[in-house]
Amino acid sequence: MWPLTFLVSVPLFVILIFPCHAKADLRLYVGNLEVVSTSGKACKEARGHHRVSLVLGSDDELRNFKGILGGDNISVGRFSGSSLENLAVTYPYSDSALAEGHSLKITVSGTTLTGELRDKHVDASAEDCNFDLASLTLKQSEPGEAAVEIFQQYSAQFEAQLARSRAISLLRSKEYGAAALKYEEALTFADMAYPNNSPKLATFLAGLASSYMRLGRFADFVNLYAERYPEMNDDAVRVLFNGYLIKSQLHLGRAAVGRENYSAALEHFNKVLAVDRNNKDAIAAIMSTFVKSGQHDEAITFLEQTEKNLESDPDRRDVRGAIALVQYLKAIKLDKSGKYAEAEASLQKAISLDHETVQYTILLARWRHKSGKYHEADAILKKAAEHFKDESARLEISAARDRLRMTEMILKKIRRSGG
Repeated sequence: MWPLTFLVSVPLFVILIFPCHAKADLRLYVGNLEVVSTSGKACKEARGHHRVSLVLGSDDELRNFKGILGGDNISVGRFSGSSLENLAVTYPYSDSALAEGHSLKITVSGTTLTGELRDKHVDASAEDCNFDLASLTLKQSEPGEAAVEIFQQYSAQFEAQLARSRAISLLRSKEYGAAALKYEEALTFADMAYPNNSPKLATFLAGLASSYMRLGRFADFVNLYAERYPEMNDDAVRVLFNGYLIKSQLHLGRAAVGRENYSAALEHFNKVLAVDRNNKDAIAAIMSTFVKSGQHDEAITFLEQTEKNLESDPDRRDVRGAIALVQYLKAIKLDKSGKYAEAEASLQKAISLDHETVQYTILLARWRHKSGKYHEADAILKKAAEHFKDESARLEISAARDRLRMTEMILKKIRRSGG
């Protein structure tokens, strides 16, 4: 199988490292592969000439030939046989039905190598692109290290693609842990085959990242992100990685909150904002973390800064509502500490920011009553009953006024009895 589409879009599979014995003769040939006929659906751009390299090896007695063939836009394949007239070609697929059944015929005359590649014919509906017939016209390169370098590069490609193919098979069998190990192996070989910024690393990185996320290995993904993202050139994989990073950091942050390690939690949540500064989950998580750790003023400062950065009026209103909630919670904390004036000031700020949360107004009335100002408290609730139109809010206000009156009656009796 010789898919001509880029490795990013087709099943990629891997290379068997050629056992290069001391007596083996490695020769490098470079030239053109011309696609004559194809089968399968993925052959839109297959026909025509493609630059390829072929490394041919043999033992001294010429009883066994082995080699590897590849190019920038075609999948790599390895071949072997006892005769150049009939070499078996294997592609890096875990499924033997796809990997095997292909052949190569080679003729070498001086420094010229010609040949015919014949892939196994596939049905027109198949997603692959097989070269039913492709001709080779190559020239031998000057002797040197180039043959070894190309062989090692293509061998690494082959092994990377084969490991990835096996990882995909394991995923289909729901063997997720084993699949992650294969993806790690695939990336190790891919690193040998391609430079760090090569777009051809994209599918290996995406596969490994997805495996980590499926297994809940969020810390492993974060490490992968830190190592690979700066040099990543594939926009689609960058988007994928950023989405995974947000999910990972939110998970790690929430786990840190559960351990009451609030400083670590804030660090994780802030890393989400570094990717998406308006991420609502992270904003809510940071606010909640500050509140849980008793840092109400820090929560308010953070939310006020967040509001300034937002462009949408509805989003700004939501943040103001969040500030009001923190002011309300801060007021309750201050009241319990006996700081009544500061508590009421904080509660008044909550009411000024959010006129529509009835609980804030009810609490203010209770506190006024607690300080001996029943009529003022009742007036607050009466005015609130005129302001709120929502039936449930009006019922809460009515119930609060009833409780206030009942409490006041009890207090009057206590006062009269001298208690």
